Amino acid sequence: MGLLEHQAVNMFARAVLRENRIPFEITGRDDPFYSAKNQARLKAAKEQLEAGRGVAHELIEAEE
Repeated sequence: MGLLEHQAVNMFARAVLRENRIPFEITGRDDPFYSAKNQARLKAAKEQLEAGRGVAHELIEAEE
């Protein structure tokens, strides 16, 4: 858009002050993490861990 970072930040700050809100919608509705299917999977995994049926995995760090 041809703006420098500080110009964009200034425009954003002015819009916040002018509108008394963040000038765009923030939503997680489209995030697949919050889908019903994934939430059910997470709940089942949590229940397995709490029942002692979890699997411990070794942390493998990548070499630099």
